[in-house]
Amino acid sequence: MTNNIIDIHHHGAELRANAVNSVMAGDHIPAGDYLFSVGIHPWQTDRNDLDRLFETVRQAIEDPRVVAIGEAGIDRLRGGDIKLQTEIFERHIDLAVEIGKPLIIHNVRATDLIIPMLKKAGKGLKPIIHGFRGKPIEAQQLIDAGAYISIGQYFNQDTAKMIPGDRLFAETDESVLPTNDIIKAIANARQTTPEKIEGQIVLNAELLND
Repeated sequence: MTNNIIDIHHHGAELRANAVNSVMAGDHIPAGDYLFSVGIHPWQTDRNDLDRLFETVRQAIEDPRVVAIGEAGIDRLRGGDIKLQTEIFERHIDLAVEIGKPLIIHNVRATDLIIPMLKKAGKGLKPIIHGFRGKPIEAQQLIDAGAYISIGQYFNQDTAKMIPGDRLFAETDESVLPTNDIIKAIANARQTTPEKIEGQIVLNAELLND
């Protein structure tokens, strides 16, 4: 990853600089000097053209502005059958390992399914759990499985305090807040400065690109 990323996951019509802008599989990647991730969102898994959609992801990674795969994952509240969601997620894991790019993960009530998949993939995978709102014990389980934890507008204060700095990211997701506001909130929870949090996030993004 490049461009001093401080926002690991952004959705919205207005693209953001210094962010990884998320594009759903099959959608057009906008023009401009921006960075993107592309993947089949779990909510798309109720469609009947998933093989075609996955091919659009493979085509999209040829664009050098695509710096991550996803978001992809498992959602127990929405999307296709969980078995199918799991199969599609596995394909994204394999692709992320194959090309050496980070995988941005959508996880809704599926930590028990996702952790074994992360462990199976091993160190070849660079997984980022986006929009994490869970408790410290769940965060630690994901970290132990190799994951980075990304925090958005809403988060558990105790979790924000315990995430190791080298496993921390920030994101806007669908929030209209500036990224700096979210970083400030994380810094307040961790009793440090926004500058230190931003610097750590930029470093983490750079290391993931190595």
